[in-house]
Amino acid sequence: METIKKLISKQSLEKLYTTLSASRKVYAPVVAAAQRVEYKYNPAFADVTFEHIQSTLSVKNVVFPKVENILYYTNNKTDSTITEIDLTKIQEVVLWGAHPCDTAAYDILRSIFCWDIKDEFFAKRLEKLVVIGLACHQSDAYCFCTSVGLAPNSTKGS
Repeated sequence: METIKKLISKQSLEKLYTTLSASRKVYAPVVAAAQRVEYKYNPAFADVTFEHIQSTLSVKNVVFPKVENILYYTNNKTDSTITEIDLTKIQEVVLWGAHPCDTAAYDILRSIFCWDIKDEFFAKRLEKLVVIGLACHQSDAYCFCTSVGLAPNSTKGS
């Protein structure tokens, strides 16, 4: 995954977000029930939080969903038909506001799913992923970025 470092002014964030969400799926952190932060699909920019410490669930589901169709089949008395999923139809996805500890997981997943027999579904989703990371300016007792060789402002995975 190529890292391109750009500094974006706070005033330009909403314009960038709106432009990206017009043509791509955007997953961004929002405060959900019970003050839990979750990454939601195309939330309104006003609902996006920049103050979260950790999200409730990992962002890995953006490229490694819990459930996905890998083929379709029909079966009748005389024959069976298998139709494979067209991987070229996988959309570009933007992961907005993810922290370094979250995005570093993609390297670990890549080492599992792309080292021997490549998982084409995972590889295509990762190829279509753009991560716009958010450095941490606060932490809590459960933060672990330094435990995995990162820092609150790491660009690894972004």
